[in-house]
Amino acid sequence: DEGAQLARSLAAEISQRFNWILNAAAPNFDPTYLISTLLDPNVAWMVENDVKVTVGKRFILAMIPSPNDNPTTSISSPPVSMLPSSSQFSALAEVMAIKRAHQEMEKRGDGPAKLLDRYLNEWTSKPPPTSIDPFEFWYQNDLEQISYLALEILSIPATTAPVERVFSQSGLCTLDRKCRTGPKLLEAECMI
Repeated sequence: DEGAQLARSLAAEISQRFNWILNAAAPNFDPTYLISTLLDPNVAWMVENDVKVTVGKRFILAMIPSPNDNPTTSISSPPVSMLPSSSQFSALAEVMAIKRAHQEMEKRGDGPAKLLDRYLNEWTSKPPPTSIDPFEFWYQNDLEQISYLALEILSIPATTAPVERVFSQSGLCTLDRKCRTGPKLLEAECMI
């Protein structure tokens, strides 16, 4: 039947378009959406399987700043190879000290991995009873090592498209072309 075929085609097209967000095994996977979903206590429970939670946890742990870092600095720092050669040994020593600090915190049970496990166990199992403001949640939470990252990730706009482009796409969707199912219109509809 043509209706079922159309539905399958649309489902396949949507899956292909969002593969870079939904499929953690995709070569062009962008973990930003998975991480922001896991760090929002309102929607963390919607992550549908343990594999995605594990992948998200791995990305979150890789992004958490070390306890020695200044929280006002950016999460990413220049790679050691880009530093002047005279400071490479000091940079290596600093990296080793940070790694040791993380390992000791993990042994004591208050490291980022343990705190993240505690958060994920609580918030990915069931929806919250009431809506929670994620920014207030992370400001008031005792998971300070994760809080800075959560606030930084959740404050990133979902798109960096200029406002004019958004209005242009809205106009495209509301014109007489809205009944078409071409890739450009599908992309515009999904973006809005």
